[in-house]
Amino acid sequence: MCNLIMSIYEKKKKLRSEILTKRKSISSTLKKQLDNRIFDRLIAYPPFISSNTVLVYYSVNDEINTEKIIDYCLRNGKKVALPVCVRNRVMVFYNIQSFSDLKEGKYNIPAPDTNICSPVEDFSDSICIVPGLCFGKKGERLGYGGGYYDSFLNENKLLSIGLCYDRFVFDSIPCEKHDIRLNTIITETSTIEI
Repeated sequence: MCNLIMSIYEKKKKLRSEILTKRKSISSTLKKQLDNRIFDRLIAYPPFISSNTVLVYYSVNDEINTEKIIDYCLRNGKKVALPVCVRNRVMVFYNIQSFSDLKEGKYNIPAPDTNICSPVEDFSDSICIVPGLCFGKKGERLGYGGGYYDSFLNENKLLSIGLCYDRFVFDSIPCEKHDIRLNTIITETSTIEI
């Protein structure tokens, strides 16, 4: 059993490295086009339209741009909440009213200022946009290895959406028992509901 877990761990580690390298190789012009197509598909997705609160991460480096999503939600009357990592594998989502509510958080990622923002206490009518490097067609997700979203989604049952470029959606990816599968994957050309 231990050898099997190590094997999956090593496969995930190798795949993370490959995807990060491939993602960096996408030109900024193409990336912007793909990000805009994903944004358009997301805001047309019925569960997104009907949601009251959007839990979303703040994109950094080569991730699909979520600033546009955050801005759209704020301008269109949706509640927006971003995560704060409070301890190992535990994060709490805090409501924001504007980008000025953010400060540098863990891993140098902008996060809500907990001195002025309130935590989300009710996840009804919420969706969660989950970061990932790549996804499997059955909802598997390869994240960065911290386990924060797996823990959160295990405790809070709500619609989870992964945003991804077509080229990083595979028939399957290495998955462990504790890895939570997502409900939907949105790419520049398709919406995959699991």
